[in-house]
Amino acid sequence: MNMKNIKGGLLSRARFLALGVCAAFAMGSAQAATIVLEGSDATGFHQDETYTSQLFDFMKDGSSLPILVFGSVVLTGAPAGTQYTTDLTGLNNADYSGVYIQSPGGCCSDNRIGALVYETEIAAFVAGGGSLSINDYQGGDWGSILSFVAPAGAVEGFPSSAPGCFDDEVFTPDALTKGFTQPGTLGCWGHQAYDLEYFEALGFLSLVDSTASFGGYGGVDGTGDSMWSSFLALGGGLGVIGGTPGGVPPTTTVPEPATLLLFGAGLIGLSVVRRRKKAA
Repeated sequence: MNMKNIKGGLLSRARFLALGVCAAFAMGSAQAATIVLEGSDATGFHQDETYTSQLFDFMKDGSSLPILVFGSVVLTGAPAGTQYTTDLTGLNNADYSGVYIQSPGGCCSDNRIGALVYETEIAAFVAGGGSLSINDYQGGDWGSILSFVAPAGAVEGFPSSAPGCFDDEVFTPDALTKGFTQPGTLGCWGHQAYDLEYFEALGFLSLVDSTASFGGYGGVDGTGDSMWSSFLALGGGLGVIGGTPGGVPPTTTVPEPATLLLFGAGLIGLSVVRRRKKAA
């Protein structure tokens, strides 16, 4: 192989890498969805009008587009225009600001099997900036839809070994600044909680500290707060991915470490090609 072909191959690879970096950076910058992992039964079962209204407003994040509920239970407190469906075929970002995956019948089980039928549509919707909220009771791992798989025990819920029902949750300061208010006693606010040791590392922010009953599973932190959360959120109104959870969304997205490494590799590749070209 002659030097011209070698230089041509190097340049092509460097250009390909640079294009890949640009695409990855652009995808990160465009991500504006709010991902909500919710362990309460206040929306579908107890029909807490105030909480449901606040949750949907949080998901919409100022958008005028309605929320689409994947389920059939009409929710008290849902904003006007909320739509319901059991078929997500043709799900379009131009039609909805978010999708709320409801527990079948409004209570006490999850809807993973039904949602997985539309895994491709849901993934495309979130990638396009649409919000996604999952209401779950059984401690199921939704990783196949959300692109990560939680380790065993990182998600606990009814009817697993975790507490089956609790009502001593605490809405965090971050939740209060996002428009939520501490709900009154419902008799059973939640069924599920997420281990913060795992989910905080992914960038999720806890908006609701779980019951102290989870202390046997994850303990409490230095402030006495539960290390389990019944409401996790990422992105959107909390700041785009790479931003500061709970803070004001940055004007430009800060690339994630992996993106920075890829970007640096691309620049190095281009500089090597330029030096070799000059030397020739």
